[in-house]
Amino acid sequence: MSPETPPGPLPGVPLPGVTARALIDTTSDLYITVGPDARITGAAARIDRLWRGPLADLVGREALSVLHPDDRELAASELAAFMFGGEPISGDAEFLGRIIGADGVARWAAIQAGELEPPAEGIVVIARDAHELVSGQPGDAGEARLRALIEHAPSVVEVLDAQGVILWAGPGAEQARGVPRGELVGTSSARFTHPDDADEANAWFRAVAARPGASDRYFGRMIRGDGQVAWVDATITNRLDDPAVRGIVANFHDVTDLVRSRRVSDRLGRVVERTTDLVLVIDPDSGLPVEANPAARSFWGIPPDGDLATVHWGSALTPQAFDIAASEVIPVASERGTWTGELDAVSASGRAVTMSVHVERHTESDGAYAVVARDISERKAFEARLAHEATHDPLTGLPNRALLVDRLEHALARAARSDQQLAVIFCDLDHFKVINDSLGHGAGDVVLRAVAERLVASVRPGDTVARFGGDELVVVCEDLDDPGLAASIADRIGPAIAEPIHVAGAEVFVTVSCGVALSRPGSTIAEEILGDADAAMYRAKATGRARVARFDRSMRDEAVARLDLEGSLRRALDRHEIRVHYQPIVDVASGAIVAVEALARWEHPERGLLAPGEWIGLAEDTGLIVPIGGWILDQACRQVQRGQATLPGLGELEVSVNVSGRQLGQVSFVAEVERVLAVTGLAPSRLGIELTESLLMDDVDRSAATLGALKDLGVQVVVDDFGTGYSSLSYLRRFPVDQLKVDRSFVDGLGTDADDTAIAALIVALARTLGLRSVAEGVETEVQLAEVRRLGVDRAQGYLLGRPQPPERLGDVLAELTTPNERSAPAPPPSAR
Repeated sequence: MSPETPPGPLPGVPLPGVTARALIDTTSDLYITVGPDARITGAAARIDRLWRGPLADLVGREALSVLHPDDRELAASELAAFMFGGEPISGDAEFLGRIIGADGVARWAAIQAGELEPPAEGIVVIARDAHELVSGQPGDAGEARLRALIEHAPSVVEVLDAQGVILWAGPGAEQARGVPRGELVGTSSARFTHPDDADEANAWFRAVAARPGASDRYFGRMIRGDGQVAWVDATITNRLDDPAVRGIVANFHDVTDLVRSRRVSDRLGRVVERTTDLVLVIDPDSGLPVEANPAARSFWGIPPDGDLATVHWGSALTPQAFDIAASEVIPVASERGTWTGELDAVSASGRAVTMSVHVERHTESDGAYAVVARDISERKAFEARLAHEATHDPLTGLPNRALLVDRLEHALARAARSDQQLAVIFCDLDHFKVINDSLGHGAGDVVLRAVAERLVASVRPGDTVARFGGDELVVVCEDLDDPGLAASIADRIGPAIAEPIHVAGAEVFVTVSCGVALSRPGSTIAEEILGDADAAMYRAKATGRARVARFDRSMRDEAVARLDLEGSLRRALDRHEIRVHYQPIVDVASGAIVAVEALARWEHPERGLLAPGEWIGLAEDTGLIVPIGGWILDQACRQVQRGQATLPGLGELEVSVNVSGRQLGQVSFVAEVERVLAVTGLAPSRLGIELTESLLMDDVDRSAATLGALKDLGVQVVVDDFGTGYSSLSYLRRFPVDQLKVDRSFVDGLGTDADDTAIAALIVALARTLGLRSVAEGVETEVQLAEVRRLGVDRAQGYLLGRPQPPERLGDVLAELTTPNERSAPAPPPSAR
């Protein structure tokens, strides 16, 4: 301040606590003193450019009422920071604001504050006309003064685009953000937002950016370039429509020190008051709260005007959580200054919650503990639900395969340590596919849930029941004093599951095949015992289903052999080891060969020629039957067509090819048949697609549609093994069938077994009634052949009439036979010649 005396009195109302010398040294226009109650106590102006009315009218008014409404919150923060922050504000203008004059016009002013001289209380606000600073054009003195003001202002000034990208930054931004000023331009301001505040900050910014001329204030955390967290008090104003700015002006202060020293602004106080987090300040000696926000009071059941000292902060903790607080939280917070973790508590209303708790001790002051707790019960419940879903089957609620393997490995380790055995029972529902195909997958789900419930009820309380996959369920039985106990448990499962299950108004009966395996001494590998139990289950299915089989070493050897055979089978097609043999089919009346059945054979490099029974089932299980069956179809059509060309006297020789369920289920099956016929040149009428009766009944609608498409191509449909399945006449009439094959089990008893003869006669009569051709398979004796003739069977095949031959022998066999019109009886089989 200048020591010179003022030239004369200053017009206006006397300013208490302000010397004339202090005013003479300024070039400001308006001086206002504000008392502790925030009302104006005096006003003076050498040249009144701002109020433009009687200065006496200002006295007694609230100081903030003189300012534009959009500027009052910022001014309140600035004045409060000065009055209670402990350090006077001096120098250049602290902020720009608009004063509403007596004439109602808003005028920009550069505003700063100073202390009143004792004994006066309050502050002096000095406002200087800033019209030129705000409205100055580029290059004029006004803009230069405004830039100088911004360059030296203690707050940070930035200009952002509508997406929050920094277009311009004042020098204060470099220090505040911890990033060189040149690197800030082009960087999104969101990069510096604390992750926990990002959603709120982004919403705040978008709201202002969407409204031209809007202005709003925000209090939150910023991550500096060096990774440090800073609290900022920010105001942004939308000047996107202003040609001189074309951006959003951001002004913020670093108030970290104020926050840390508990001199928080009114806004922070409102945040603490309104937050749902529990905020407490705990006396270090008594453990009683000395400060608490409304959320904390509500949780502890303390009325808004109630005495905090009546409730100990640990009273809401569960006994276990209280022990943790006593033994860990307080000691750690005292030693390290902070503790963060989770504690279980019960609110005054009786609601059990899990809290995420942060405790911080303020050692620089009175050593009080600041506690911030957040209810994370919903998050914990969600995490628990996700964990449960990851380890449990959603349909049955049972442990899934992953959890089963984990539990089984732990159980095996315990059994190995205690020198005990455990057992695994592998259960598979018999013919479950029929339920899905006939009643729908919804009904199948109902059955699976019912089976799971019955299985749990059948075993001991401590046993683990899991869904292994599909219709496979597994039971793990620990603590077996008697190894035979596992078989007893498995024996209880079958009868319990066999009880009828009511689905959609119908009764469904389900049987189960179970395999039982005991743990190997010292073994801790879950897959080993699961594999043993699985092998035993397959033995139960192979021996009739709906029974229990116990694992023995031979099953393991069979499983190893099966695995080895599977590996060889996967390479067989590429190595040209699969062969096609042909068995003649003769016309019973004339004895002429009218067709051949294509039969797959595997020329194993070590075991020689393998019959279909040794490997076709494996091909079905692995899905290899699809490429193998496709190759057989192609070769059969190609070779018969080639043989016909070399032996034209044979007439229209037909070829019958067996098709598996997996092939029939391929959506491209009919198209594949059409392609093969086109490539090989074989007439469709000379190809017979042979399917078993049980295969057709697996999915009646699909079978009918596929067979209809084959008939449209002109291909013949042959039903093999007829009489062994469960089809009805109504279903049979739905299928466009050309031939019925009498199963060899009935042909075997012809002439010796009255029942077999009667059944065969019925099948032949049924075929004749439906206009179908009948074929007897497995004819091996003259007695059988005589009965076949007597019954009026159309065609026959079997070892008596011709054994399967490789393609190179087929031509010789066909050539050796007489032509049909020269033969009245079948020729003897090749083996008899």
